[in-house]
Amino acid sequence: MAELGNKIEEITGKGYDRHVVWSYEKGQRKVPAELIPVLARIFGVTTDMLFYTEAELHELKHIDTLTTNLADYRKMAENDPAKAVVEALNRLEEAQKEIQNLKDQIKNYKNEAETYKAELEKVKPTIKKISKYIDLLGYD
Repeated sequence: MAELGNKIEEITGKGYDRHVVWSYEKGQRKVPAELIPVLARIFGVTTDMLFYTEAELHELKHIDTLTTNLADYRKMAENDPAKAVVEALNRLEEAQKEIQNLKDQIKNYKNEAETYKAELEKVKPTIKKISKYIDLLGYD
């Protein structure tokens, strides 16, 4: 904590003792907005990485990619409408395959869940018997 406070002080010129840094780490104090880029620099990450999980970052990048692709398609449609239609149809076909793949995964997960549910129903009577014995023996 003291080391982080020292690094922050090196960059900002303001002192941050270990108690202040500790309160940031424990969530007892909010990190001031002006420290966000400083912390990102110290940890060698982007500011986004301080706020989002990897999955959330992946989703954000996917949205950025989609926006870029839409702009590219608009430009393509202006210059070569036939090519844009072919590209769009190819993308739709890929999307349909991906959707089918996801549907298949959901079906598999549902089947697995049903299997686990059936197994749980089989062991419930045993769990109840064990619970009764534990109660009779006075264990908590």
